[in-house]
Formats: sequence, structure tokens, C-alpha cells
Amino acid sequence: GSGELSIKTNEGIEKLIAQKIAYNKSLKTIKGYKIQLYYGSEQGAYSLKDKFNKLYPEIPAKLIFNTPDWKIQVGNYYTKLQADHDIVQLKIDFPGAIVIAADIDIAEN
Repeated sequence: GSGELSIKTNEGIEKLIAQKIAYNKSLKTIKGYKIQLYYGSEQGAYSLKDKFNKLYPEIPAKLIFNTPDWKIQVGNYYTKLQADHDIVQLKIDFPGAIVIAADIDIAEN
């Protein structure tokens, strides 16, 4: 049959929900996964990033310097399953690729 639903809320709850929404909109990164392709010298990092960008222009790539090594991390994956899906293809061209937990950029997804 049909019925009627009435929801009563507290003003404090509405305020908390609004604060949470505003906070979520302010976030630039969240916890997720990336695929790391490289860890080593600066020259090797730049060379590999250029190769990656030519082969996979649709996947964002970041060059990261963490003394004394350089890293190439690609993609922004919300789940490990998403990263595991892409790594199968990437390992063909980059056999050393691994999935890592990382902060991912919300704006790039």
C-alpha cells in the first residue's frame, strides 16, 4: 500500500551535516592507491616519465623527489582493486611496477 514518511531532525544535526559537507569539499587529497613505476636516479626518473606519458597520456603521472631518490607514481585509485586492474597492463611496459597506498588527488579523478 501507500503510506506517509515523516522525518524529524534536530537543528544541531543539520549543522553537523553542513559542516561535514563543507569539510569534504575543502579536501584536496584522500587516502587511496597509486602505481609506483620507478625508484632511483633523477635521470632515470625523467626518462621513464617521458616514456610513460607517451604510452599512457590519459593516466596522470607524478615525479616525486624524496632524498636521495626519485619516484614515478601514476594514477589516482580509490581502491586497490582499481589499481590492480590497471597494473596488469602497465607491467607489460614497466615490469617493476607496484601498487602502493598513497594520498591521491581528488581533482585529478
